[in-house]
Amino acid sequence: MAYMESMQSTLSSLFAAGEAGRTSLDGMVVPLTSAVSDMSGAVAELEGLPVVGPAVGEKLQRTMRAISAAQSTVGRIASTYSQVVSGAAAVQERLGSLSEQAGKASAAINRIAGQVSPSLTGILPTSAITSGNSPASA
Repeated sequence: MAYMESMQSTLSSLFAAGEAGRTSLDGMVVPLTSAVSDMSGAVAELEGLPVVGPAVGEKLQRTMRAISAAQSTVGRIASTYSQVVSGAAAVQERLGSLSEQAGKASAAINRIAGQVSPSLTGILPTSAITSGNSPASA
């Protein structure tokens, strides 16, 4: 019954992947690779069997349900990382847009300040960017 050992090893690898996923996405790769390999071995053996008895069939079905549940949990963990990566990409995009707009605002302010007095080009007084609520204005 090497197929049962392979399925138990698959389940153990999925548990290890779930535990690793609590701290690192990269840590999930090795246990998942092992799970795939073990499951492939079990499949190869199971496909060669003509029939199994009722007790063995029930045990196989229980193990398969446990594997499916563990796989679902690992999938949810990976999905969380995917959402975080997507969120981080959106934040980076917004920061890029903000930086672009801040650059344009800075250029416009410097242009305006330079029109008042050419010696003020590149200098921005604090009062121009605060609403007067700073300690310096008190």
